Amino acid sequence: MDIRRFLVSRGVAWGVMGLAVGGLATDALWRWQGGDVEQRLAESEARAADQAGQIEELTVKLTRAESELKGLRDELNVERDLRRRLEEVVSRGRK
Repeated sequence: MDIRRFLVSRGVAWGVMGLAVGGLATDALWRWQGGDVEQRLAESEARAADQAGQIEELTVKLTRAESELKGLRDELNVERDLRRRLEEVVSRGRK
């Protein structure tokens, strides 16, 4: 009975020690991975802010390009109208 009691008490002692050491190891692992998650989160937030700035910049460029395109289209329409008028005058002169 003494050997059985001895083995049971040793088993319980080793089990408690294993749980304590495992808990400490798990806590250390969570803290280590938690720091990595926080770093990745900070990088993601910085990337999102950078992308928001790029979106704003590209929106301004797009607006500028659209206004320039509109101006060029208006200029083209004016030139077409002038060319059409010139062709009408030239065709009248030939008749």
